Amino acid sequence: MKRLRAWILPILVLILFALIPFTASFYYQQIFFYIFLFAGVGFAWNLVGGYAGQLSLGHAAFFGIGAYAYALLAPHIGTGPAVLAAAVLSTVSAAPIGLICFRLRGPYFALATIAVAQLLLVLATNQFKGLTQGAAGLLVQGMVPDPSLYYWVALGFMVVAFAVTALLATSKTGYYLMAIREDEDTAQTVTINTPLYKLYALLVSALLTGVGGSIFAANLGTIQPNDVFSAAISNQVVFLAILGGAGTLYGPLVGAFILEFASDWLKNSVANVTWLGDANAFAFFLYGLLIVLVVMYMPAGIVGTVAKWRKGRAAHVHAQRTTAGV
Repeated sequence: MKRLRAWILPILVLILFALIPFTASFYYQQIFFYIFLFAGVGFAWNLVGGYAGQLSLGHAAFFGIGAYAYALLAPHIGTGPAVLAAAVLSTVSAAPIGLICFRLRGPYFALATIAVAQLLLVLATNQFKGLTQGAAGLLVQGMVPDPSLYYWVALGFMVVAFAVTALLATSKTGYYLMAIREDEDTAQTVTINTPLYKLYALLVSALLTGVGGSIFAANLGTIQPNDVFSAAISNQVVFLAILGGAGTLYGPLVGAFILEFASDWLKNSVANVTWLGDANAFAFFLYGLLIVLVVMYMPAGIVGTVAKWRKGRAAHVHAQRTTAGV
């Protein structure tokens, strides 16, 4: 019964999301598309960065591999098989990356993941430009006949990513990952195979991220290496997860909502203020400032902070009732 109640909120939220296309314009449908897409990728990152505590700053590597795999294969094998191939290639690429990078810890691991993503960016731009068309861009075959249908594609992707995260987080694997996050050395002493479980989390994360990259490319219609391998993709995924609450179930979705709407509002609100100079640069400055303030004053993220407040409030009420009973 308790497990059933835990799914009531996700089901109600899903019903609400399903009603949005009937009331929102195409512009806002596209905003929600990016919210759902990056929330799904945020759920994927959360398995590694939130639950396992491994700060990956290079998830654009898997995102870009998925995007280019879909773009190159879709005209030849169809959209469905191309998405599947993108997921497989992203997962396969994560194995050697994980085996190499997981030998490092802390900031060295984070720097290694950045280096991998930047290496792929350079290769896609220069060395493999005959395949990727480099900075000229590569046309991408669409997944659906109507652009408004991408809303449902992104929503479905987010639901799958959320379900995978929820199932893993509440399983033995999830508890092992959290043990690794809290103290990897202690986890090893109690016979948890830490390299295996970290790699397992990365493989699942890469699979979902690759699917997200393929959906992004199909919706965009044309891609360049800077669109999918850039540090901006990795940073956006990390920021939204940390803002919402890394290591929490709903954190990436909350973070995606706030960052996407905040970014859209800032760009539109400062676009006509000429004394600010470059409106986009100023918007990104405020966008970054918001993230810094949240990280400084709400290190557990919004969902984590609310959960701590509710837990503290419940403990206070319980203590008062106990005192009154005595």
